[in-house]
Amino acid sequence: MRENVTISYRGASYEIGRGQDFYGIWAAGAPRSHPFERWPKTPEGWYGAWSRFTAIEAPGTIIPVGQAPGLPGQAAVPASVPASVPASVSAGVSAGQALGPAGQALGPAGHATGPAGQAGQALGPIGRATGPADLGTAPAASAGIRGVIAAVLLAVGVACGVAGLFPGYIGGASLAQEPAELWPHAIYFAAWTASALLILPGGTRLRAGALLGIGTSIVTFGLFFADAGTAIAGGAHLIGAGLVLGLAGWLACAAGSAAAFGLRPAGA
Repeated sequence: MRENVTISYRGASYEIGRGQDFYGIWAAGAPRSHPFERWPKTPEGWYGAWSRFTAIEAPGTIIPVGQAPGLPGQAAVPASVPASVPASVSAGVSAGQALGPAGQALGPAGHATGPAGQAGQALGPIGRATGPADLGTAPAASAGIRGVIAAVLLAVGVACGVAGLFPGYIGGASLAQEPAELWPHAIYFAAWTASALLILPGGTRLRAGALLGIGTSIVTFGLFFADAGTAIAGGAHLIGAGLVLGLAGWLACAAGSAAAFGLRPAGA
């Protein structure tokens, strides 16, 4: 008696399909009455058959029966869909997507899609769709680089501010010569330094460091620019190198704090 078998996908050495009450894998060219392996005709059975098929078949050679091979890594439109596959997935397949394990639809690049047919998610080790973060570590690497840049900006700003304590600030006098001005500036620089030290390692301390830096920048905004306004109003000859270095340091610290605030801690 002839076995009623429908082959759905074919590779270089094996092919997968369904019989009357089972899913099976056949060696290419073997008689349809002798499947290489078989599974019950259930969604779980299809998942098992597909997982086994993709494990033993050469990558990039699997194509739906009746379709011409596409570019490497691409799946063509399948000729048939197992009856147990949900209608939502069947709709995605009819739009040009191949079936993956457990009836999941495959996108144009061979990635598995979710139940709604959204492309771009790859299958995890147990067949679950993974998010973009599972496809690589580029976002984490990018955040780490930006965190270092933010900390460097804060360090440069503190260095400029400390250097600005010694030259003339307004009208020739330096901040280092006036204790009433020196100590507040020392506290500001210490806060920005702590902000850089919290931002540099990243993790859960990053946001605290960014908030500390932004808060210090907001508090000192009026002080530095009020000094600049006083010097400008009195004449450009009053502007000393200490004031210029102080303003440059404030800008660098504010930029570094703002850059760190836009980062997301690792694992968030």
